[in-house]
Amino acid sequence: MPGDPLLLVAANVLELVVGVGVVLALGLANDLRAFAARVGLAYGLGLALTGILDATLALVGVAVGLPQLGLLAIASLLVGFLRRSRRSPVAQEALQASSSTLLAAGIAAITTALIALAAAAYAVTPLLKWDGWAIWGTKAQALYDFGSATGPLFTSPAYEGIQQSYPLLLPALEATDYRAMGAADGSVIHLQLLLFAVAFAGSLFGLLWRRVPSELTALCVLAILAASPVLGQLASNYADVPLAFAIALGVVALARWLVDDEPWLLGVAAIFLGAGVLTKNEGAMFAAVAFLPLLVYLAAHDRRRALRLLAAAGAVVAVLLPWRIFTSVHHLSTGDIHFSDALRPGLLSAHAGRIAPSAHALAGQVGVAKWGLLVPVTAVGVLAAFVGGRAVLGWFAVSWMVLSSSCLVLVYWISSLPLHWYLATSDYRIVATLVVGGAALTPLLAADAWAGSKAALRELRATRAPAIEPETFPA
Repeated sequence: MPGDPLLLVAANVLELVVGVGVVLALGLANDLRAFAARVGLAYGLGLALTGILDATLALVGVAVGLPQLGLLAIASLLVGFLRRSRRSPVAQEALQASSSTLLAAGIAAITTALIALAAAAYAVTPLLKWDGWAIWGTKAQALYDFGSATGPLFTSPAYEGIQQSYPLLLPALEATDYRAMGAADGSVIHLQLLLFAVAFAGSLFGLLWRRVPSELTALCVLAILAASPVLGQLASNYADVPLAFAIALGVVALARWLVDDEPWLLGVAAIFLGAGVLTKNEGAMFAAVAFLPLLVYLAAHDRRRALRLLAAAGAVVAVLLPWRIFTSVHHLSTGDIHFSDALRPGLLSAHAGRIAPSAHALAGQVGVAKWGLLVPVTAVGVLAAFVGGRAVLGWFAVSWMVLSSSCLVLVYWISSLPLHWYLATSDYRIVATLVVGGAALTPLLAADAWAGSKAALRELRATRAPAIEPETFPA
C-alpha cells in the first residue's frame, strides 16, 4: 500500500513547529524578520530533537506518530512562548553583515530548483542500495511494525548482520513517517531524506544570519548540495550524509560561539551534535574532536567559558547514554572497531602497514573529481580566516579537520577487516562528514576577509573616480 506524501509533509510541519518552540525559547525570533530568517533553523532543530526523542523512546517501547508529534509541537510552543514572555528584552545582535539580498535570492532560487528536480526523482526511487534496505530500511520497517527496539531484530545475535550497534535516529524518524503515512513506503520515504537537505540549508543560513553575508552562505549551500555525492548518497538511504549534515551544523555552531560568545549557540550545537551521535557510531568521534581543541584552548584562556563548553559536551553524552546502556544490557556486538585497540602497541605495530594505504585512499576520496571544489574552497576559507584576523577560528577549523582525518585513518589502522575490501565499501562514504563539515565552516571562516575585500574595493573605486574640475570663467 503506497504512503501519502502529504501526510509525510504533515509530520515534518509538526517537527518544524517543535523547532519554532525552541527558537522562541532561545530568544531568536524577537521580530518578524528574525523569525523569517531563522525558520529554517527551527526546522533543523525540530527534526534533530524529534529524531533524538524517537530514537530514545523506541528503546522503551514507545512509538511516535502524528498524535504524539502534535502533542510535542503544542508543548514546545507553550514552553517557547512562556520562556519568551519571561525573558528580559534582548538587544538586537550587534553584528550586521553587509549582504547583497538580490544575489543571495538568485542563488537560493537555483538551490530551490535543484531540490525540486531531486524531489521528482526521489519520490519514485525504491530502496535499492544494500545497506539502505538491509540495515536502515529493515530497522525502520521493524520499528513501524512492532513499535519498539526491544524485539529480536534489535537484540538477538541471529540478526547481528544488520549492524545492531548502529544508533537508531534515522530508522526511528523513518518509522515515525511510516506511522504518519499509514504505510511503510520505501519510495516516498526518500522525500524525508531530501528534507534533510532542506533542513541543513535552512539551518546553516539561520546559524550564520547577521554574521555572514547572505550571498556567501547561499553560495556555500549551493556548492554543498550540488556536489554529486551529497544528493547521490542521500538517495541511497545510507546514514552518512544525514550524519554529515548534523555534525556540520553542530561544528558551525561551536565555531560561531567561539568568536561571538552568544549562549544560544552552545544549546544549538548540543542539539545537532546530539543528533549526530545518535545517527552513526562515528558521530561520537566527530563530536568529540570538535569539543576537544576548544576545551584545551579555553582551559588555558577562559575557564568560565570552558565550563560552559563542558556542560554542552555533557549534554551530548547524556543524549547518547540511553543507547549505550541499551547496547550494554543486550550485549550487542560493537563490531570490528574498538578504539581501545589504539592503546595496544602490539596491534598498532602489527597493523602499521595499513596506515599509508588508508591515508592515500581517503585523500583520493576528497579530491575535486569526487566533491568538486568543496575541499579547495575550504582551504581558501581557512587561509581567509588567518588573513582576516580570525586566527583562533582558523586554528579550530584546522584542528577539527586534522583530528577527524586522523581518526578516520585510525579506524582502518586498528581494524582487522581486509583492508582493500573495507576501503572499497566505505571510504567514499566515511569522508562525507569531513568534507561537508569543512565546507559548512567556510562562510564563517571567510566572512571577515570577504567584508574587508568588499570595503577595500569600494575604497579603490572611490579613489579612482575622476575629480570634477570647477568651472572657470574668463576674467
